[in-house]
Amino acid sequence: MFYFALMQKKHIDDFTIVANERHTREFVILTLKHPGKMPEMFPGQFVEARVDGSNATYLRRPLSIHDVNYASNTLKLLIQEVGPGTRTLVHCKKAISSTWSIH
Repeated sequence: MFYFALMQKKHIDDFTIVANERHTREFVILTLKHPGKMPEMFPGQFVEARVDGSNATYLRRPLSIHDVNYASNTLKLLIQEVGPGTRTLVHCKKAISSTWSIH
């Protein structure tokens, strides 16, 4: 289970990972789909991520919102793979349903 916190109003929502695209050796864009109306968020803001059951992500990781598409209810996160925590996140597969906490 994933938890994400956006520094605004607090929301807890379920998203499904629909794409995991490696753009360079270090950077991956993780695309998440929301089942309903997404809370307000903007590119350039950060979310904090934690993966339940993973020792590598015991502490939350700040991730940049790369793109928000309200028409398709998708959110893209830009992730730089630099250590065990972000490595866990960038190797997430498609169609994993996750819970995201958005502040």
